[in-house]
Amino acid sequence: MTSVSAHGADLGRKVRVGVAGLGLGGAMALGGIDRMGLFEVVAAADLRENALEAFRQRYGGRTYTRVEDLCDDPAVEVVWVCTPTALHCQHVRMAAERGKHAVVEKPMSVRVDEALEMVEVCDKAGVRFSCGNSASLLP
Repeated sequence: MTSVSAHGADLGRKVRVGVAGLGLGGAMALGGIDRMGLFEVVAAADLRENALEAFRQRYGGRTYTRVEDLCDDPAVEVVWVCTPTALHCQHVRMAAERGKHAVVEKPMSVRVDEALEMVEVCDKAGVRFSCGNSASLLP
């Protein structure tokens, strides 16, 4: 028998994640995501072809040069935002507007209005939202 959460999620399977940004923050997030064992990394977005190629070799997932395309991927349930801080609000909004849950790396924002907007847009869309802290992905 498979367990189901209050939101209808099958607790016997891994949650499908797309990572936005494959720089240092994205690499650290991927390491933590792997160690948790709760997620299946299925896609990533980055502007750099070499980063996308390395991702494809390691995870075999789909790759995009635009975060918007990552958010449109029907297989992605959660968008893990590891892009530069100035883009967090825009990328969380993209995810939420497409019904995707979002995790944003620290710092959430350098502007209070953007932080509040991220919370509001996720609340309005009925998706979960979390901001990781600097030690959230350590073993």
